[in-house]
Amino acid sequence: MHGTHSNRRPSFIQRTKLRHHKATGQAYVVLNGRYLFFGPYGSPDVVEQYHRTIAEWRAAGKNPPSEAEQTTINELIARYWKHVEEYYRAPDGILALLRRNV
Repeated sequence: MHGTHSNRRPSFIQRTKLRHHKATGQAYVVLNGRYLFFGPYGSPDVVEQYHRTIAEWRAAGKNPPSEAEQTTINELIARYWKHVEEYYRAPDGILALLRRNV
């Protein structure tokens, strides 16, 4: 049946799932914007530690950010542009990106 998503995972699981950091081979999760690494991805001990960490996080009253609390791409671009305008300003006050190299 088209249009139904009954086999999709709840968004909470998607945002807190155990992930594989391919460059290091480590298992990790992102909670409240922090990356927590657990050890070698696929290890039973790592999976147990992950479940324990999620349970403690939830018991402490933490919840994944709601969709409304997530940063949008436009907000991210605006924040970065503000950084660019401050960081790349020449001593004379002109934005270095706008200066012509002649």
